[in-house]
Amino acid sequence: MLGFISRFSRGINNPSALRSLYCSLVRQLLEYASPVWSPYTVGARTRLEALQRRFIRLVGVRIGYNYPDVPVEALTAELNIPTLSLRRDVADVLMLWKLVGAHVQCPDLLAEIGIRIPVNTRSSGLFSRKYHSTNYDFNSPLARFVRLGNRVASECDFFADGLHQIRKRATYVLSQHT
Repeated sequence: MLGFISRFSRGINNPSALRSLYCSLVRQLLEYASPVWSPYTVGARTRLEALQRRFIRLVGVRIGYNYPDVPVEALTAELNIPTLSLRRDVADVLMLWKLVGAHVQCPDLLAEIGIRIPVNTRSSGLFSRKYHSTNYDFNSPLARFVRLGNRVASECDFFADGLHQIRKRATYVLSQHT
């Protein structure tokens, strides 16, 4: 799909128009159902981020840079394109919010999420974490939701805040930790 954009938008040099094409045609494919399949290995994450970097370089070439000289980080900030990893993490937090707030009716998944009542000052986090004996289990969707939810819980109220507030605060908190 990125090749399609590259070939069929040769006359387009406007970065915001190219960003719109990328967000509507490529990024939605890279993020579809990400709470279920989100990769946890460094290699898989790097390959996904490489697609986005390739797009940023395409935009850089269109606005006049040589391919190796494109300032990827500066263009990423200018186009306001967060990393795919951050967007997947925010999608995980939103999925947890939807489960806890009954916006998604799935009692079996909700039963697996433990809400913790703090009894001392050493323990923190809204959700109780379970021990995972394997890396695969540690990176399963529910375990990932709980870990990310605990990181965001100090800034969000999972039971009172709306979707927009949760998304905004989760993006802020998770972008500070990366």
